[in-house]
Amino acid sequence: MEVIWSDEAKETFADVINDIEKNFTEKESNAFVEETFGVINLIETFPKLYKKSNLKGLKNIHQALIHPHTTLFYEISKQRIELLFFWFNKDNPAKLDS
Repeated sequence: MEVIWSDEAKETFADVINDIEKNFTEKESNAFVEETFGVINLIETFPKLYKKSNLKGLKNIHQALIHPHTTLFYEISKQRIELLFFWFNKDNPAKLDS
């Protein structure tokens, strides 16, 4: 199944990378990128591997833990998988429903 990145996924992924680069080394940044694409490959092969989320009451939204600090939210449709956004797990979860 085709995986596409929403604009918000691209922006929030860049935000995560920037945060890692500010606070850690290039090694950690590269490891996060590798881990992210590994998870995306798993999602592409097994779309329902990760648990469903009740995010904003939408159906078919799943969440994949990339790292203890970051979660990827994605939506499954019949034709494709859309990466919606990356979330800093330390942020207020109430913001997810807004």
